[in-house]
Amino acid sequence: MYIDQSITLGMVTTDSAIQTVGKRPVTAVAALMKKSPQVLMWDPKTHPDWKTVADIGKSGAKVVYRDGEVFAPMLVAKGLIKESQLDGSYDSSPSRFVADPSIAQQGFATAEPYIYEHEVAAWKKPVKFQLLSDVGYTVYPEALSVRTGALKKLSPCLKKLVPVIQQSAADFAAAPDTAVTLIDDIVKQYGTSWVYSKGTGQYAAKEMVKLGILGNEADGSIASFDKKRVTDSLRTFGPILAKGGVKIPAGLSADDLATNEFIDTKIGMK
Repeated sequence: MYIDQSITLGMVTTDSAIQTVGKRPVTAVAALMKKSPQVLMWDPKTHPDWKTVADIGKSGAKVVYRDGEVFAPMLVAKGLIKESQLDGSYDSSPSRFVADPSIAQQGFATAEPYIYEHEVAAWKKPVKFQLLSDVGYTVYPEALSVRTGALKKLSPCLKKLVPVIQQSAADFAAAPDTAVTLIDDIVKQYGTSWVYSKGTGQYAAKEMVKLGILGNEADGSIASFDKKRVTDSLRTFGPILAKGGVKIPAGLSADDLATNEFIDTKIGMK
């Protein structure tokens, strides 16, 4: 959004917003998901005793994740995983997991469990997982955000647009088939390396509601922000990022990172 100023809205996860706030501040205006679908997953046949991330930590098994993901040092800081367990070589391919089911691996609750059981020919069996939101990964994933400096100028537009986004999210939760079919068709037309089947889309829509990834906040509205959660994310990831050399502005608060100004509190999932 800062390189191409013609972009009005971008999807920015809370930890990324904290990481870039010093030079490229953004303000989230609508939460597309209530909580992150990010998980650690494992093979239940190899590890029948694993029920939680803490069990993975006690085992000493390798935790394979994409280098740079801030949830990894968070798990270490919370004492759930040992630093020696971390392996930042994940490349989104199932090959490592299939070849070595002793590992734990990052994934999405809305994708990998279905894909591994139904679409990975070399696996074709269930996996188990725990949501990282259960163990402190309190971020709002891929929240629709604007450049902070453009917020005032965009306010008239956002006052009209954000309620439309809210209603579309509520409508999707109630009846996702039309959107899933459209996404499947668009992916095929693009013809890129990204693969997303209709079956995966249907599974994702169901799991988002079932697991509370898509849902209303305490005030009954969808796509709004719980500022306490944003503050918790700031308190959790601010020190971790600062330790890695990121400069966090003094006095940074939840109000700098997200706003409910444009939310219609009457719009929510039924």
